[in-house]
Amino acid sequence: MLQKRADKDYSAQSLAQTEKFSYLSPDFYTLWNYRREIITHMFECLDSPQRLEMIQAELALLLKGIGRSPKSYALWFHRQWTIELGIKEESKSSEWQSTILEGELGLCSKFLQRDERNFHCWNYRLWVVETYLSKIATANDDLTVRDDFIRKECEMAEKIIKKNFSNYSAWHYRGKLMPRLYERAVSRYVLPLERIQADLEMLKHAFFTDPND
Repeated sequence: MLQKRADKDYSAQSLAQTEKFSYLSPDFYTLWNYRREIITHMFECLDSPQRLEMIQAELALLLKGIGRSPKSYALWFHRQWTIELGIKEESKSSEWQSTILEGELGLCSKFLQRDERNFHCWNYRLWVVETYLSKIATANDDLTVRDDFIRKECEMAEKIIKKNFSNYSAWHYRGKLMPRLYERAVSRYVLPLERIQADLEMLKHAFFTDPND
């Protein structure tokens, strides 16, 4: 495999071989780097629909891999790279926007149901949300949709926090997104005082629930 990469063998056969090896060693970073080189080379000869088809196939492959190894850095990173390829094609396909929002967030929700502490999934979800906000919501200039979206994500994280106050990933996720709701607010604080007071009340309840945390 390493020799093929050195020889710049970017054939379909080599791509298939990297897939087989990915089942045996999902954290083999060189393998994924080689696979990205092959896909990049193949893209040069494909039109936009063919590229999107190939991207969807790659996402399906990664779904199986993440299902087996949900805490693999290499798999989550490769999925992010694959989504970035799709974003480049979004201007040619009106369906890709909903894939980012509904498909990827739906995927994250399923994996968080299995393990609410999977910080790989939380970090990936944060990237998906920030990508959506920067490339889609901002482009549409619809602040109401944007704020509703962020609010729902914060509420989702808060619901998980209240189930388990020691879920640090959920706290981090919510802490990253909540200030985005108040970027246009006139306040001496990053968050409005009433929001700060509400969080302090929630924390007070958490301290009494689990004082050793």
